[in-house]
Amino acid sequence: MLNELKERVKNLVKTNTEPPRLTMRVCMLGARGVGKTSVITSLYNSQKAAVAGTQLFLVADGDTQAILENKKNLLMGMFTGLHDEGDLVTESGLPGDSGESLFQFTYGMNTERINIDLEIRDYPGEYLRSEADTVAAYIREADAVIVAIDTPCLMEADGRYHAGKNRPELVTDFLREHLASDGEKLVLLVPLKCEKYYREGRIDEVTKRVEAEYAGLISHLKGLRDDETGKRSVCCVIAPIQTLGSVVFESFQTGPDGAVEEISTKDGLPLPAKINYRYAAANAAYEPKYCEQPLFYLLAFVSMQYRQAQEQKNAGGILNKLREALRLIPHIDDFMLEIALLGHRRLDSAQGYKVLCGRGRIGG
Repeated sequence: MLNELKERVKNLVKTNTEPPRLTMRVCMLGARGVGKTSVITSLYNSQKAAVAGTQLFLVADGDTQAILENKKNLLMGMFTGLHDEGDLVTESGLPGDSGESLFQFTYGMNTERINIDLEIRDYPGEYLRSEADTVAAYIREADAVIVAIDTPCLMEADGRYHAGKNRPELVTDFLREHLASDGEKLVLLVPLKCEKYYREGRIDEVTKRVEAEYAGLISHLKGLRDDETGKRSVCCVIAPIQTLGSVVFESFQTGPDGAVEEISTKDGLPLPAKINYRYAAANAAYEPKYCEQPLFYLLAFVSMQYRQAQEQKNAGGILNKLREALRLIPHIDDFMLEIALLGHRRLDSAQGYKVLCGRGRIGG
């Protein structure tokens, strides 16, 4: 973000017309069918509601608006017609894309010509092998990395299908290699499809399981420190989400003998052939919960970077360059205040949320 910002500042000085635009970049990793696109769809709609009553607005750019409107209609279509509590759901979300997906948004300020661009790139899990250089390059540029986790595969059947679905070892090894200490990052471990565990009062069990299964990655992130300040350069948070709100995990499909019907990955890891979900209430509605939380954390992270750049007047290196660039943007203080206020809406220690390291990167 800093290098691009410096270039935009140079252009501002030359032309003295449009202010530079900051860009927040988010890299989303996770298996196909885990629910990433469903969450991005809900994230956008919940964020539009979240900025109501503030000085900010949020719009989808380019093709993103049409794509997300179509996907929202597909999700809401799962709840049309009559159904009873316990009825099985035909689909539990949107079909996963086989390739990279790009979603582009803009946060703007109603009273001023100032914007922050938000870019989310969604990579399917197999890209960590087949397109490793592409993903690694984007992670280096990104402000945040979201690791999407299929919660039923994490929690059910003693976690038998977690390795095949979520690939924790692959994700851990990849981020160990490509997350360095030369830039600040926000890493969000996001269990999806958590409806069952919230309803059963077991969401803290999900959090503990994530800590256990990703212990190697978490340990690595805790050890990353800024070369200049010696402070942690990464903030890592567990942020569970209810992807649809009224659809809960029911069971892994079983055969006539009562055993779970399985398939295997190319490297021989077991996966359930089919996962059954059910409606949690009669005539349930599309009611996702907490999908906006990853962005609240990102906004808190960005606003804290800005505050540190402003407060540390004698800081060198990146903070000093950031402060010098930002001071050329008109009304940046007002804009960042609005961003910070949204960031304060994040959940912290409640609802299964847990800051694992780098709390200072998002404020108290």
